[in-house]
Amino acid sequence: MREQQRDTPTPPPAGPEGIQIGSEQASVSFHNGSAVVACTIGAMSMGQARLRVEGALNVPDRVLLILGKDSGRQRRAATVLWRSFDEIGIAFDDAAASTRRPAAAAPSAPASPAEGAA
Repeated sequence: MREQQRDTPTPPPAGPEGIQIGSEQASVSFHNGSAVVACTIGAMSMGQARLRVEGALNVPDRVLLILGKDSGRQRRAATVLWRSFDEIGIAFDDAAASTRRPAAAAPSAPASPAEGAA
């Protein structure tokens, strides 16, 4: 039996926060907000993202990724992990903080032999 062709294209997958991967719903801000560049999200997880950015080689090490539109914008500070001609890989600062585990409590000191003998 012949398969029926789809009339509508499959939408791009949604990443965390409902962001459509492959869409230009984001921008990268740097130099304290004095520079803002539109970007396309190539891949995104809770902790990292791959962004297609024009002039990626000129993007500094610290950026602010702005997701969404208008009043629903979400801003996430990030560090650039790698660069290519037209893409950057970033790690979100808040993801690093949320994956940190509290330090284990120091074990209590063993009782000295003199305390047990009376």
